[in-house]
Amino acid sequence: MTNLQVSLFHLRPLKNDWALIAFVGAGVYTAEESLNDIKSNQILGNAGVIFIKKFNQNLELGGGAVLNNAFGYPMLFPAFYFNYSYEGRYKIKASVMNGLELLAGYTFSENFSLYFNIEMNAQLALLEKEEKEVMFNHQYIIVGLKPEFKITKHISTSFTAGINASRFAYFTDRNLKAIFEDSENDAHFGISPYAGVELKVKL
Repeated sequence: MTNLQVSLFHLRPLKNDWALIAFVGAGVYTAEESLNDIKSNQILGNAGVIFIKKFNQNLELGGGAVLNNAFGYPMLFPAFYFNYSYEGRYKIKASVMNGLELLAGYTFSENFSLYFNIEMNAQLALLEKEEKEVMFNHQYIIVGLKPEFKITKHISTSFTAGINASRFAYFTDRNLKAIFEDSENDAHFGISPYAGVELKVKL
């Protein structure tokens, strides 16, 4: 599976502790082994606007709308935003925007922190099966330790080592009706090792 997406985000403060996030992007979601075999219907575009209210120093809630063509035609979907964070020597964070992330950790020095991380997310592949356009969905939960190293003021890197605690995979038809139907050929994978590397650049 190849999930490759490029997006541009714009964050603008508004009045009375409100903020606006606007974004636009496009990506390739395919199971093709060669980039030359990628079809135009395996390219998804998305754009959205989310209004966020800052209730206090730690809690932000928001909502808005997202436009994408996941079902082969443009459709508008509701979008939700939740972010709770406590910053200090101890750090706690829970966020819902692009998946679910729960994080708790301790900052040992200015350049090194160690976190316990739980992440729930999904991957998608658009393909044809039995002469129908379908979506292959892969949902997973990652649990692990995440050391983070600050390289410069604007660049940091982290490494996650842990397990894939749960993984589901299934096919659905590529249409709106599929949301309300049972998925086809559900498969559940057992616990497996997981490792990942992340690089952050703040401009």
